[in-house]
Amino acid sequence: MTEAGLYIHADAHGRNGGIMVEVIVGNGGDEAVELRFKTSQRIEVRLFETGKPEQPVYRSSQEMIYNQVLGRLTLAPGEKSMFNEEIPSMYITDGGSYEGEVQITVVSIDDEDVATKPSGLFTVDV
Repeated sequence: MTEAGLYIHADAHGRNGGIMVEVIVGNGGDEAVELRFKTSQRIEVRLFETGKPEQPVYRSSQEMIYNQVLGRLTLAPGEKSMFNEEIPSMYITDGGSYEGEVQITVVSIDDEDVATKPSGLFTVDV
């Protein structure tokens, strides 16, 4: 959990030969939290074969195009929001074992610039 009370839970499962990544961003604090974004992208997913984090097989920002638009998300205490991204089968090997990291692409939390983006990890076998 971040000092602002933000928490991230990432999970993934096989779907149609690809991988569906699901991310919950929640506010476990006592006060509302405002997240600000500079593009339409909300999560950055990085996927790699188990034990090979230096060799990503998929990365959101290299495979998708996002609009340059300012956005904000306010989470009340106890509130959560869900984001998901489907990694196409062309990046996946049947019978493979993968690990991944999801970062929230926030630029500021409660008007404070963010140096380290909130993140979560996941593993998935397909």
